[in-house]
Amino acid sequence: MVGKKSVSSFLIVALTGGLIGCTSPFAPLPEATSELNSTDSCKAPSGISNSPKTIEEALSLVNSLPKPVTVPCFLASLARPLKMSLTNNILSAQPANGDRSPRVFIINDNLLISVVPEGVGQDLVEFSLVTAPDRSIKAEIEFPVLDILPADAPYKQVLLGAGTICRSCHGGETRATQVTFAEAYESKAFQPPMGSKVDIEAFRAEVALCDPKVEKKRCEIIDALFNNGAVQSEDFPADMPYFF
Repeated sequence: MVGKKSVSSFLIVALTGGLIGCTSPFAPLPEATSELNSTDSCKAPSGISNSPKTIEEALSLVNSLPKPVTVPCFLASLARPLKMSLTNNILSAQPANGDRSPRVFIINDNLLISVVPEGVGQDLVEFSLVTAPDRSIKAEIEFPVLDILPADAPYKQVLLGAGTICRSCHGGETRATQVTFAEAYESKAFQPPMGSKVDIEAFRAEVALCDPKVEKKRCEIIDALFNNGAVQSEDFPADMPYFF
């Protein structure tokens, strides 16, 4: 999908995912270490869904959280079990850094949320609202979020000229006319390349291996994923086209 405007030349080789299926749940890990920033206050208030099914609901959740909102805070606020599919694919605006820091896809019905623990996409949360097996609307929020974001912010973040910077990899881009309050675009969606999937239990081991004194932000993101309730491994559906 997309990334920071300051690295837009790299982001033209972006990748986003599609709808995910399901497999089995796993139990939560022990409490986070004291060396990590607490995400205890990162909870959706009454009336705000912590299981967003649309980009607008995701934005409402971000706006409801205590400021500044970080990527770990947003992740910690999401309802469990957290459904995840992991890839070590590097051809993305959110490139993985091997199995130790895969790209993480979180699925809530047709809303796909992606994050990475480190690298150029570490401060980004990307969104794909799946509209068909091979189509999705793209959006993104850059963190930390310091104030209330306007309704068009996730869509505006990805704009480049008459379209988005997603279109280089995600062909067939057209205006998403169902989004009436913002300039939004829909384009092809892909699942990560064959053979790029990372085992969720292997990644879980990074909770214990990550040293917050050395990689604080990376450790906080990993901790937020695993230490706030159960997680569940997910598979992309067979009818979702592969990238490459």
